[in-house]
Amino acid sequence: MKKRNSNDKKTLPPITVGRVSIPRWILKDGRMMIAYPTPENPRKLQTFVNHAKGNAEAEKRARDLHNGGAEAQSFTSADRADLAQAKKDVGPFGVPVHVATAQWAQGQLHIRGTGHSFAEVIQAGLAALLRAPHPSLAVLEEFKSTMIAKDLHGRYRRGLENDLQSFVEMHPQDIRDIKASQIQFYLDGRMDPLARKRLGGLRKPDGELVGSRRRDNVLSEIRQLFQFARLRGYIADGVNEAQKVPMVHRLSGAISYFSIAELQLVLEHIEDAWLPFLVVTTMGGARGDEAALGKDAPKRKDPLRWEDFDFIEREIYVRAETAKTGKPRQMPILDNAFAYLEQFRGCTGPIAPMGDRPDRYFGKNSHLERRINRALSEAPRLHTDQPMQLHMETIAPSDLPLLTSFEWRQNAHRHTYGSYRGSQLKDMGKLSYEMGNSKSMCERHYHNPRPASHVRAWAALKPKRKGIVIPFPVGQTA
Repeated sequence: MKKRNSNDKKTLPPITVGRVSIPRWILKDGRMMIAYPTPENPRKLQTFVNHAKGNAEAEKRARDLHNGGAEAQSFTSADRADLAQAKKDVGPFGVPVHVATAQWAQGQLHIRGTGHSFAEVIQAGLAALLRAPHPSLAVLEEFKSTMIAKDLHGRYRRGLENDLQSFVEMHPQDIRDIKASQIQFYLDGRMDPLARKRLGGLRKPDGELVGSRRRDNVLSEIRQLFQFARLRGYIADGVNEAQKVPMVHRLSGAISYFSIAELQLVLEHIEDAWLPFLVVTTMGGARGDEAALGKDAPKRKDPLRWEDFDFIEREIYVRAETAKTGKPRQMPILDNAFAYLEQFRGCTGPIAPMGDRPDRYFGKNSHLERRINRALSEAPRLHTDQPMQLHMETIAPSDLPLLTSFEWRQNAHRHTYGSYRGSQLKDMGKLSYEMGNSKSMCERHYHNPRPASHVRAWAALKPKRKGIVIPFPVGQTA
């Protein structure tokens, strides 16, 4: 075979793509020759009669080699224009085109189907990243400062300082980062299958989990904290994480009230100084902290005074500074309450001892509860389910066991009024006005009709003792 002389060809400028160059020559006979590597031949030569086809093949081979050998279509003029524009767009940022397109594609995977543009997502993300952090501890301090001004009874202050303080100490991060699962664990804990015990959860001092009502009260406070954060713009609008945790206590469940026999025992053993307090709560519908100052009552709080009683019109006027809601209302002086309170006509000043808190006299294991139980241990009496055996002789002797113990139940004095008075009125709207509650609250708690005989017995309660010493002299002032 005749050896080809170097003078038989003319060297042309190579076709270059990136760092890949495909050499070209024009042979003596006019054909174009190109050289490129293949897996079988590191220097494969190929000739073309048509120079345009040779140039196109050289460009294709150069592009394939530049792309790692993958098959690629030839750039059109439009492709070249797009590439030039892309380089122009990313040039000021010093980012290669392939890096920019890769980041864009990755972003599209996250926003696909959301209906938002790439620019909207970036803008929202930047706003979130640049937003000032709001640790839960700081949010709680803000919340407390706004709530204390409205705190009429100290209840919110105690709840915020006890319940929410421990919650935010457990979760001190930005409030928007607290998840529903963390709130759920704080309230309910979770079962550990290996240890076979429940971890976490709200617990009593003895280690037992708190009841459902207490649990939901704490959740309600946490929801208030998150609602405050939403109004301040610390978390996004919509359903927040605290609202995703369900309430578990059935608010429509039975409330606790005193049977007629229990109420009769309380009336018989209560000290004279606290008798008006008991009467206006069990026969008048007043709240305990409207009738007497509680342990956390603010300075502006003023309890019921004898000046608020109109014995002629049989009404009690609950002033704004007395009412829990800050809204004045009128309560009736029913016949049973009038029978106990008439002896106090002409008295002035608070109806309950000043400086002596009701929670020290009433409540579980209180002085009154112990006093009643001592009396019952010496002489068991009264059948709880036979309320008519007060001053009436129409009830036959009962085979039911006698009442041998008594337990004071929280808010049972006010629930007693709501239960019997609601059955008497059969009008939850009117009852809600007398008690200062919403109609829905009355329907939830007091739409539990009591037997007619029980209602008559409650309405027929009268003092058995004669000559009760009036604890406040006429003209007493606060």
